[in-house]
Amino acid sequence: MKKEIEKKYLLKEGGKEYSTKLLDKIFKNLSELERIVSKRGKIIKQGYLPLEYGKEICQLLGLPYEFSPVEVRLRQKGKEYFFTMKSQGVLSRDELPDVKISKRLFDKYWPKTQGRRVEKIRLAQTFDSKHTEYKLEVDVYTDRDLVVAEVETGNEEEASKLPKLGKDVTEDRKYKNKNLAR
Repeated sequence: MKKEIEKKYLLKEGGKEYSTKLLDKIFKNLSELERIVSKRGKIIKQGYLPLEYGKEICQLLGLPYEFSPVEVRLRQKGKEYFFTMKSQGVLSRDELPDVKISKRLFDKYWPKTQGRRVEKIRLAQTFDSKHTEYKLEVDVYTDRDLVVAEVETGNEEEASKLPKLGKDVTEDRKYKNKNLAR
């Protein structure tokens, strides 16, 4: 089990840009960022399962967890397949991080995510701020005009000191992938 501590920034939605000058230091501009993500990013398909299936998968795989899950996700990245469970929370929450699963197990449960899916192209890279290196993940959604960035940190204090890359939507549940899924 792991604690996920993550800030989420809205960079673009519905044609309106929210990126900051800091993002322009990492990428030339938002259009350039979207071009780079489309060219070098990885397509991610993810779907959300009802909780009982998450518990069933944990039992099948012998995966223990010590929290109350509220989110169960299947994810495909290229030819790799993953299972994840997360607890309630916005900035910080418990998670059973990406557990690699077989294509067969993925294919068995994927139909149960119907109507609760997102597809995006993700570019992961590092950026430096105040002599600290952070992992930045930029997601360009393929089914809507939406671009977000996520930055994981080691603790909540560090997260509170992160410079803004766009509009901070960490506390806005609307931007949780499980709520964006359709």
